[in-house]
Parts: sequence; structure tokens; C-alpha cells
Amino acid sequence: MNKIFINIAAYRDPELIPTVRDAIEKAQNKERLSIGICWQFDKDEPENFDEEKDPIFEGVKLRYIRIPQDKSMGMNWARKLAHGFWSKEYNYYLQIDSHMRFVENWDYELVKLIPQCDSDNPIISQRCLPYYPKTGEVKPIGGTTFLHGKKFRDNGVLTVAAGHINTKKEGINKPLATAFISGHFMFSRAGLIKQMPYDEDIAIIATGDEPILSIKSFTRGWDIFAPHKPVLYHHFYRDDHPKFHGDHKDKNKKNHWDKLSKIGVKRTNQILYENYVGEYGLGTERSLKDFGEYAHIDFEKREVKTPSLRIKKVFKKKKDKHVTTMTDANLDPKDKIYVQIASYRDPDVEFTIKDMLSKAKKPENLIVGVCDQYGPENKHLPVYDKENFRVIRMPFYSSKGLGWARAMLQTLYFDDAEYTMQLDSHMRFVQDWDSKLIKMVKDSGSEKPIISHYCPGFTSKDLEGETYLDKQGLLKMYCLRFNDTGTVSFRSNHVEKENKTGKPIPSILVSGHFYFTLAKHIREYKYDPELYFAGDEVSLATRSWTRGWDIFNPSESVVYHNYSREKRICHWADQKVGYGSLHEESLKKLRQMLHGEKNRIKIGEYGLGQERKLRDFEKISGIDFKNRELADHALSGHPKF
Repeated sequence: MNKIFINIAAYRDPELIPTVRDAIEKAQNKERLSIGICWQFDKDEPENFDEEKDPIFEGVKLRYIRIPQDKSMGMNWARKLAHGFWSKEYNYYLQIDSHMRFVENWDYELVKLIPQCDSDNPIISQRCLPYYPKTGEVKPIGGTTFLHGKKFRDNGVLTVAAGHINTKKEGINKPLATAFISGHFMFSRAGLIKQMPYDEDIAIIATGDEPILSIKSFTRGWDIFAPHKPVLYHHFYRDDHPKFHGDHKDKNKKNHWDKLSKIGVKRTNQILYENYVGEYGLGTERSLKDFGEYAHIDFEKREVKTPSLRIKKVFKKKKDKHVTTMTDANLDPKDKIYVQIASYRDPDVEFTIKDMLSKAKKPENLIVGVCDQYGPENKHLPVYDKENFRVIRMPFYSSKGLGWARAMLQTLYFDDAEYTMQLDSHMRFVQDWDSKLIKMVKDSGSEKPIISHYCPGFTSKDLEGETYLDKQGLLKMYCLRFNDTGTVSFRSNHVEKENKTGKPIPSILVSGHFYFTLAKHIREYKYDPELYFAGDEVSLATRSWTRGWDIFNPSESVVYHNYSREKRICHWADQKVGYGSLHEESLKKLRQMLHGEKNRIKIGEYGLGQERKLRDFEKISGIDFKNRELADHALSGHPKF
């Protein structure tokens, strides 16, 4: 079944809930839908969709992050957060505003349009016809609309406008080629967002977001089409609704609309006039000049040569020009590593990343995901703008804990790496750490190996001269005690000399601050966003092992960890009010999974696997969850296989 992910960025919009309900009610098959929302709310708005009680939401994956409107950083910032709820099984992607209406069976109609397009990489988009919430009516206009270039502003921003065509009169019964995308309605295969992630710098709608979206897609080899008949409708006349630029007028704040607008104009000018190529810039499949010729736009003269132009056919590259097409080889995940770093108000994340990149044998093979829950001590790092970085930045007070941050990082993996490594944000590395870890995976002899342990430690005193590298001992994990909450505390001691074979050492425990494995682990082990902090490691070990993953201690130490929490503020120190309830609910779920506690909490996909039994894990590890007892081999760190 074709599945559709819907990305909605909503700002103080009373139409959000009606929009979501209309999408579900009019879908031919609502079970194909996953809806991700960044809900920038005000105090007078409802707190949820009442989805737990309303049967309309049954079978629909509805998820949202609620952020106070005064903390919003703009449109694409919100879309990027909403995108975090996308997962691989949803092969189609729909971006819409939060004030839309749908035709009956709209999901079927949209999917049906894709093969009708004269392109291997089509995007369906248009400036939709209007609807009127007070009456529920839509504007009775026959035919469809398309976007075309209008004029350049003095600041260099290209503007677009909508044209109309009576498709029935002209006998048009399939999507029409066009050059421009509408931000309020864009539908494509999900591969588009993999190639072109949301750029937070384009935060305000008046900074050229639609032309830039169009040009970035076009230069990556995507073709744009307008549907030949309406599928969605848009509410344009919202004079009585609050808007971002009206709320954010405090010039002393980072999210002042004029500050964000200037950043957006700067990015637009980089792309249009400075040949900015990269993750947030132009693609390499086609040129900006190609787009200009296709859309009748002269960027050097800042002139729209043919206003109201309707393009009659899909772009075709001239034969005398060489085209480099994206091949499977360019997307080959072999030897690539997706690194996952969750950082909470940690100044050391900058130096962790720097050390990791400088000491990798092949830094070009690294794809780095960062969930940066920043505080006043943090800044936007220039490295975040590099093409191989996928970054979610959000203020620390929006964070919901460790599991939530790591679940967000998993959503940034697009099956484009062979391996993955999870890290804390305060780590250091040995030279060629990447090739060493890949070799350990291959030397393990397992089809599903995880390399993990408690890394040797360092403090700020060890950084000068990198004296931490002198710590040559190899550590392994062992169980220290059962806690009153039902979790197990772990510590580390040295691997005995006779057990050092030069190969990975069979183990049964996993460290949360460091593990290295095959990237398919991300698809099999979904991080529970409600797992607050305690119990993360025992959950990692039991859920991975019961899914058929074999755990190994590394054959040598390649990563170092700062255990001291120097100059770092922890989540629970900031969230003194909400911390207790988050922590307790997380522990209840863990106890139900491992101890059999009956508390009626739904575990779902965040439970144990089916390939191995928990009781076998207990025998090997020496951990008796029901009786909360630790055998001698658990206390010594010697699993009995």
C-alpha cells in the first residue's frame, strides 16, 4: 500500500484541527496516513485533537510537537520539526498549510497523478483554489491554476503569481508542466526531502521561499507539475487570524520577524546570485541558467521575460550539454556511517564533532545527525550547514528527554548509510576510529553485531596534549545493583588479559553513550520517545538482543567519554516540575516490559523482540528482573553463553 506522510506547520491557527479532520474524513484509506505537525500554539488553543477518544483517528498515525508561539523561529524551522515524524515506510510526502480542505478520495487522486506526469521525478504543486471556512464553500472556478514568475523586488527576491487555465475547455486530462512550487501544497515521492532538507534560514514567506523551493528541486532533477483538476483547497483570507510577523516585533529577540527576514533574503541571494551549491543550495543535476531558460527568467538582469507564462512541456536538457544524472552509485550507502548525537545544553558538542571529523580515516563517509537542544551557552555551529549534516535545533525548554531526542535523530536516517554510531555530545576519538570500528563489525562473525561498552573517561584536564589517549586499558560493563525503581545500574572494569584476543569480545550489555552497528538497527530498534533517561541501557540491551542482535565489547578502545558533566546542565535540572512525571511514566513502561508489572501502559512497537526470549537473556546476563537479583556473573561482567 502506498503511504503518505503529511507535514503541517501550524501557527496559532484555528483551522488546524478542522484541516486534519477533513484530511482523514475524505481520505479513501485513512490508514495510509501519517500526520506530523509542529503546533506553534497560544494559551487559548486546545491542547490536543482529542485523538484518544475520537474514533476518527483510529488507524491514523498522528503525532505533533507543541511549541509556545513566542518561541517559534519561523516557517521552515517548524516544517523541519514536523518532518522529524516521517519514517521510511511512508513513500509519498505531502507538505501543506494548516488551513486546507480536500476533495473526496484525495489520497487516491494524488497518488494516481504521479504516473501521469511525463517525468521520473515529478512534484505535484499549485496555488490552490480558495475555500471559505464560515460557509464551508469552495470557489466555483473551472479548471486549475499554475504559478509563473511575476517580478523581482529591490532586495533580489523573485516573486511569483498564479495563472488560471480551463483544462476542460482545452481538453487537458493530466498534470501540466510548470516551473514553480507552492509552499502550501507540494506532493511528491519522499525522496525529494531526502535530497533537499528544510532550510531554517528561509523562515519568512516573503523571502522567496516558493521560487527557492522550485529552483532547488529543479536543479536536483525534479520536474514540477500542476494538477489538471483541484485536489486541495486553501484558505487565503485570514485577516482576523494571528500571524508570525504580527507577533514577533521585539527587536531584542532572535525571532524578530525582520531579523529572520534578512537572513532569508541573504540565503535567497546566495542561491540566485552567488551560485551557492549544497544541502541548502543549488543541486548539480541542472543549472540555475537551465531554470532561467525554462521559466523565462533572466537572473543576471533580474527580469521576468515573459510574465504570465504557461509552460507547455517538461524541461529537456539540450543535447550539446552534458548532464550528470544521479545514479545508484551516488546514493550507495556502502561504508557510510550515520552518526547520531543528542546534545542538551552542551558546549562540548562543538569539539566532539571537530575531533570526530579530524580523526576519521574517511570523513567524507560520515553523515552526522545532531539533535541540538540548545541553551544560552550554545550557538549555531557553521558545521551544521554542511551537506552531510542533518540537524534539529530547538530551545532546551522544548525537549522531552533523552529518548525523545534520540527518536528524533532516527527520523533523520534515510537508508543512505551502511553503519550507524550513537554517541553522547562529550566524546573524543582515536585516529582512524571509523575504519577500526568497521573492521570490528566484520571480525565479529555475526550478521547483526553491536559493538559497545563504557568508554574510557576523560576530563577537561586531559585535553591538553590529549593525555586521555594514554589510557590503554580495555573496559567492559558489569552490573552494579538493582535500583528501587526496577532499573539496573552499570559500571565498568578492565577486560582480563586472557580475554583480549584482538577480536570483538562477546557481551550482553549496551552503553547508551556509545554503540556502533549496522544502520538497519535503526529500522528494527525504534527509540521510545517517552523513555526519559533511566533504563535506556537495559532497554537497548534487552530489546536489541531479543530482536536477534549480538552484542560485543570492542577489541580495543577507540572512543572516550567525559563522565564528569563539567559545565553541563542536565535536562532534569531544568525541568524540575515536569521531570518527575516524565521519569515515572517512563519507568512504569520499562517495568511492564521487563518485570511483568501490570500498569496498563501501552508498549506497542517499543517492546521486546520475537526472535529470542527474555528468560534466555536473563540466564546469559545473570539479571533476574522479576526478583530483582543479580547473579555472580552479572556482578563480574562475565555473561554465560
